[in-house]
Amino acid sequence: MEIPADKGGHMARWGDINNAIRECRSRPDPEPCLRQLFEETKDGMAALALGEEVERQSRLDEALDFFEQAERLFPLERYKERAREAIDRVRTRIACSRSHGLERTEAKEDDAKPKSTLYIVSCTKTKIWDQDPDAPKYVPAKDAYLGHKMKEWLQSQHYRQARYWLILSAKYGFIEPDQPIPYYDVTFGDDTTGPLSLDSLRAQVECQRFGQSGWRPTDFGRVEVWGSDLYYKIVCSAFMRTPLQVVRIAPSAD
Repeated sequence: MEIPADKGGHMARWGDINNAIRECRSRPDPEPCLRQLFEETKDGMAALALGEEVERQSRLDEALDFFEQAERLFPLERYKERAREAIDRVRTRIACSRSHGLERTEAKEDDAKPKSTLYIVSCTKTKIWDQDPDAPKYVPAKDAYLGHKMKEWLQSQHYRQARYWLILSAKYGFIEPDQPIPYYDVTFGDDTTGPLSLDSLRAQVECQRFGQSGWRPTDFGRVEVWGSDLYYKIVCSAFMRTPLQVVRIAPSAD
């Protein structure tokens, strides 16, 4: 890989590094290219990109090392802060992984078996307060959402066979069907409404517990999404750092 350089042998500008990073990421296996780029430049942005790639592969200790190098190498505070955010994220993932591994070794054999399918159902814009202004301030989520997707889910064969399912709320993320919620007007389709970030959703997937038994979304072998293309893409992104298969089972009304 040829890297643009000035007469001193250094990369001419950050724009060249960013172009080189994009080129690496366009390859089927970006890591060797990113690793070469970092070794030749010792640049913070290259370290950050390499850290992101190995984090995607769940090599968390290695990712943490690259992010820490990126923080030291970045000359500007705003880029250092970006590296610190990555460091905090990976440290949280490492803590969750170690905690989960310890609990797995202490679990009963039956409990350690992967559960079959987790269903994720999208929230809906129409809520009970739109039709009944006198409804209680807090209503269980599965009763609060009155849009077509929720109605069809509750009447579907999938619902009748579902042992585990969650609702994906733009405001609260992954929530249990019986979790009480108040009225809100937040949507993933409009960033100005303040929807939950993808990093927060990924943290829920990897760390949050649900139900009386304390199961995690990562305990499953498959995730099936009942919702629009947008919600399917968001769920795929939320589970991207897990080995789980995510498929869409679309309701008739998007």
